[in-house]
Amino acid sequence: MRRLVVGCAFAVALAVTVTVGAGTGTAGAAPAVKPALVGLLDRQGTIDDLWAGIIRGVVVQVDWAVLQPTPDGPVIAGNPIDAALAAVQAYNGRHPTTPLGIKLRVMAGRGAPQWLKDRVGWQFVQSPVDQGNGTVPFWWKPQVGTAYSGLQQQLAARYDAVAEIREVQISRCMVLYEEPFMRITGDAVALAAFRANGLTRAVDETCLKEQVQSHKVWQRTRSVLALNPYQDPATAPKTDVTFTNKMAKQCRNVLSNRCVLENHSIKESGNGADTEKLFTNMIALGRPMAMQTNRPDVLGDLGVVLRRCVGMGAEAVELPWTYRPMGPAAFLAAYGDVVAALDPAIVQVP
Repeated sequence: MRRLVVGCAFAVALAVTVTVGAGTGTAGAAPAVKPALVGLLDRQGTIDDLWAGIIRGVVVQVDWAVLQPTPDGPVIAGNPIDAALAAVQAYNGRHPTTPLGIKLRVMAGRGAPQWLKDRVGWQFVQSPVDQGNGTVPFWWKPQVGTAYSGLQQQLAARYDAVAEIREVQISRCMVLYEEPFMRITGDAVALAAFRANGLTRAVDETCLKEQVQSHKVWQRTRSVLALNPYQDPATAPKTDVTFTNKMAKQCRNVLSNRCVLENHSIKESGNGADTEKLFTNMIALGRPMAMQTNRPDVLGDLGVVLRRCVGMGAEAVELPWTYRPMGPAAFLAAYGDVVAALDPAIVQVP
């Protein structure tokens, strides 16, 4: 979870052919929603033929600034999404019975373009738990909402009908990480600066609601909302998990089964009472639901965590990088039951 974007792992020079269209179906009917990602996902975006049939999806993480370098300009062609898509399409040609899907994670917050940061104001933020840091725009400002909605409109027009891109992250209100309910309240200097420039609970709540509305333009692709106990900027470090649970339901009300609920914090022990309440609510709301394991230094036993995710009803789990050194054979020996339980042929997602 505590990982900064380091750039797409795929060569941008790869050629890509993207077919964007209205899809098939009855005239006037809503387009069919693409299947949710099911199975184990590589969150570093690594594509490896040796893991065919074990890894069923990759996270393509890219900064907003890379996609839209000019103010209010077009999403550039030949971008890292296109390069990753070409690599996945080539892989799927080699493995047609166990293809990969893509979760698109466009980073707002510290990943937002400098032209937007200059437009609304920004603050440097340092993570209290790792080396993550960056300058973050005042995300609650209406101008950010307008720019973010414009970005989603462009991305949806370009990729909504692309079969391999199955899910896209909701990220407008994030700070350092793709978790919009986290305010990095451990950086007291940054929090004070945000408050001095107009951050209140009221405007933050408006942002969190509007970001979901911005994703209504994705008609065939599911949108993913990462949930954490809400860090209220007015009462930090106090959290409000009841508000997060309310927003999870609101996401489902707005996007229906196109809203994937997920959490990026699960570990073997010490999740905390509020996070456990969050998990209970996620279970009650049901699929589509996904999980991302916590960072390796605090994760604990990976098998315990993976089996709990399966037991909760998650259809997909993002793995930590530490799975790869095991190799496929050793991984299957240790976690073959998890791979079998998350087989897309048996997992049913609305």
